[in-house]
Amino acid sequence: MELRQLRYFVAVAEELHFGRAARRLHISQSPLSAQIQKLEHELGHKLLNRTTRAVTLTGFGRDFHRRAAEVLHGADELASGLGGVSEGQAGHVRLGFVSSASYALLPRTIRMFRDAAPGVTLHLEPLTSSEQAEQLREGRLDLGILRGQEGATELRTEEILAEEIMVCLPGDHALAERSEVCAQELIQEPLIFFPPREMPGYASEIQPIFHGLNFPPVYTRIIQQETALGFVAAGLGITLLPESVTAFAPSTVSLARLSGRPRTRMYAAFAQGQLSPAAQLFLRVLRDVGQELHS
Repeated sequence: MELRQLRYFVAVAEELHFGRAARRLHISQSPLSAQIQKLEHELGHKLLNRTTRAVTLTGFGRDFHRRAAEVLHGADELASGLGGVSEGQAGHVRLGFVSSASYALLPRTIRMFRDAAPGVTLHLEPLTSSEQAEQLREGRLDLGILRGQEGATELRTEEILAEEIMVCLPGDHALAERSEVCAQELIQEPLIFFPPREMPGYASEIQPIFHGLNFPPVYTRIIQQETALGFVAAGLGITLLPESVTAFAPSTVSLARLSGRPRTRMYAAFAQGQLSPAAQLFLRVLRDVGQELHS
């Protein structure tokens, strides 16, 4: 039994006239009649009473018409839904992201994406770069937003946004009034740093700042960059953070630029292979927002 046969039968059952049903289906009457006979043979039941004057449904035909119409309606809904999936307008996107993406990049991207594809469900997972890389390789995420490329082996990456790395100092620090400092001036300062294992990308962007110098003494290593700001405000040390994060610094934290203007880069990451249409659409929106923020 084929969907085509069901469509043919439903047309005849609703028109109760082979000629009108054939015109509705844009076929000739002969193949239509042949397909109805074939369907009756396959079912082992007569569906229609045919006379020279009229066509009527048998009892079995009336029940079969109702069921066939339900099947065709479901098939049409499925086809419509799959069409939405193929166009990126339906389905799911599983997105991992580093916390610093949630300040500017991610909110704008989500808003624009939901306007463009309201039928897509977003599953958002705040994760470190290393956690995202692992889940991307295992197929548990569709897309990730990472800091730096270190640790993103076996993944495809695409730069989305670059921003300056800023020095965050306690408000009463001797350098607090300076608008710019150099790395040499920081090598004796206790540093609120980040664990290279969990945050390999960002840690690898910080280390070259002190190339050829002694690396500052690490007071502690933490994952959440927001917590780093709190520790600086408490006077426990200094830290280095992306400019977008420093926009939320407490008033008791002073900010300065670094000589040489070192930058940190945020990347979209995804596994080798084909992204779903919805994930491709999200990536396109992410690129657009990254360009807006860059400009």
